[in-house]
Amino acid sequence: MADPIAHCQEVYNRAGEIEQNTRKRYTRTFQILTPTPQHGATEVRDCPLLPAMGSRWERKDGAGAVIEFDEDSRLVQKVATQNDADNLQNWTVNCEYVGLGDPTAEPPDVQWGGDKWQETTNQDVTGRLYCNSAGDPYEGGLTRDRTRRTLTITRNVLTWDPRVKDEYTDTVNETALLVAEHPPGFPAGTAKIDTIDAVAVFWEHYPIIRTPKYWRETIKISIDYRDWESSQPLDAGFRHLVLEGVPPDEVLRRVRIIDRVGSMGAGPSLLDGEGGLLPVGGAPVFAGDKAEFPPFQRYETKDWGPLNIGY
Repeated sequence: MADPIAHCQEVYNRAGEIEQNTRKRYTRTFQILTPTPQHGATEVRDCPLLPAMGSRWERKDGAGAVIEFDEDSRLVQKVATQNDADNLQNWTVNCEYVGLGDPTAEPPDVQWGGDKWQETTNQDVTGRLYCNSAGDPYEGGLTRDRTRRTLTITRNVLTWDPRVKDEYTDTVNETALLVAEHPPGFPAGTAKIDTIDAVAVFWEHYPIIRTPKYWRETIKISIDYRDWESSQPLDAGFRHLVLEGVPPDEVLRRVRIIDRVGSMGAGPSLLDGEGGLLPVGGAPVFAGDKAEFPPFQRYETKDWGPLNIGY
């Protein structure tokens, strides 16, 4: 079927209101001539020679070349009206554009709070081992209340990809955090990202514009001033390392610990950080106390720079 539009030409290209980014208004006006009076407003409005809904505003010269445009605008409405009641083939179409705005210019919502949790430990606050009068540690240690400082930042971002954000979940800060906001900041290793969530905010002209206008991103961070790796386990167990064999063919083997009466202990025995039994009266050893018993790394350390965390 032939195109019913006989003529389409832009007759006005004017900017209406450009006070600021969120109040941009543009209007482009086109004259449409139809071959017959029977063609209605819908056919005129949907003429393929007109700009497409959701397209950017642009201005063209007499030859049809684009000489000016605004990427921060979108066509949201086309209104077709007849110019002359005596000529039903003569139409005017006004194409209305609006500015996209910059939602990222809005300040973030910042909330400081705290989370209660219980810690199981083998030491008291002075570093003294939790043990009975015979020097045996209590199995499982003792629990105590702890409180972690939490920081929740909610802000607007133009793009959001869960695959990228998930790379930062449950990682700790490689460098000091919030140095500008709270000098000298929170030291490396003291902050951990718990979650990074987001809610899509769509245009009021949806589904004309199907992509989100912006995202409301929420980053939740927990802070432990002792750092997230400071709680290390006590060197204890049910087996110890023993040299067996005749030199030079001796080999180290893990052997079950037998108590003085020849039975296997009901609880773990203290070790010396090198796989051997801790001598009577010796100071308990924790992971990290000796090179032979290095600390365990429970969380990945990561550069949070790309997240631009701040307020």
